[in-house]
Amino acid sequence: MLMVIQLLLKKVKQSSLPMLTSAFFRDFIQVCCPPGETLDLKKTKWKKLRPFLTEMQSEGFLDVKETAKGVHSVMSTNPTHDRVLGFRPWPLPVEVDSAPDDTQEYVYEPPQIVELLSINAQTLPLFCKLGLSKGDTLSLTEMRSLVTEYVKKNNLQHTENKQLVVLDGVLTDMVVKKKEGYVEYLKWNILFERLSHALGAVYMITYSNGATSVKKGTPPPISVQVVTRSGNKKVTLINNLDKFGIDLKIMAKEMRSTKACSTSVQDGKTGPQVLAQGNHTAFVYKLLKEKYRIPVKYLDIPT
Repeated sequence: MLMVIQLLLKKVKQSSLPMLTSAFFRDFIQVCCPPGETLDLKKTKWKKLRPFLTEMQSEGFLDVKETAKGVHSVMSTNPTHDRVLGFRPWPLPVEVDSAPDDTQEYVYEPPQIVELLSINAQTLPLFCKLGLSKGDTLSLTEMRSLVTEYVKKNNLQHTENKQLVVLDGVLTDMVVKKKEGYVEYLKWNILFERLSHALGAVYMITYSNGATSVKKGTPPPISVQVVTRSGNKKVTLINNLDKFGIDLKIMAKEMRSTKACSTSVQDGKTGPQVLAQGNHTAFVYKLLKEKYRIPVKYLDIPT
């Protein structure tokens, strides 16, 4: 508790928040231990980080929210709390810094992303016959396998041309548009393509800390924009880094030290973003692709 109070006395800059709770604990709370002491949550009444931060929140020291399913972030701190203002802290040996120093390397593991298909009202008449329900998810390979099973079970494969599937009423309602009129059959690949579009898109993302969530739609890419500010100065804006578990403060510091430019973390339209003075699209693309190992399909960066 005292460590959190001392931490808040140092007035964590709101521009550095929100921050993943694991990063907040590692980079701020642990370094506020009294000289010669450490905080091992397993040996405390809390046992784990989540109960510890929940109590801190109930006491009014900070605010924690679930920013994604299973992913929690510290949104703000309260340096004006009565117990903060009346506390006399011990001297800290070093300044709190969330970025790594020369002796500590920041280790990042990209999240595992699996894009899936979700059974919706439009496709339920087909997949309910295969034992599935609305909202169930399946991979593209699983969808192909189930549709193939349905076609063969109902003798819908063309007798003379095995590359064609004869459409029954169920398939027709899902894959044929009214303006097309009567369609007797489709090629296998066209059938699979149309069914994948008819199904809902969802994705499952698993972070390095084990937290997993399933979200509707497709994964938002890390986007980079170069805009012109007052004085005809260009700045680079990097969005959605937090969606991939990337520490924005570390990213900003790496750009500052490598490109010798001014950087900051600020609130953007879609969440926190990194701002860097100048045009650094090529550097950011290479950094995210090679060091952070983000797949190119999830990078929306002009070249």
